[in-house]
Amino acid sequence: MLLLALLLVLATGAFTVLVVVENFSGGPEYAVDLFGERIATLSTPGLFLSGVALALIFCLGLALLASALKRHRHR
Repeated sequence: MLLLALLLVLATGAFTVLVVVENFSGGPEYAVDLFGERIATLSTPGLFLSGVALALIFCLGLALLASALKRHRHR
């Protein structure tokens, strides 16, 4: 469980950093490019909701990490 939690936290963080670094275009629609490939074109509400989804996945990883560390200390 500890490995899964670390994987979720690191993957979400790395994906977010890569998307932010590679996408500095503005306007009413945002083209999300990653490594030169267009993943999606999002409107402002879509961009906000995708950020919320990434934050929830990151928080799930942190909760799993905290639970695994608590269980490890208890043993």
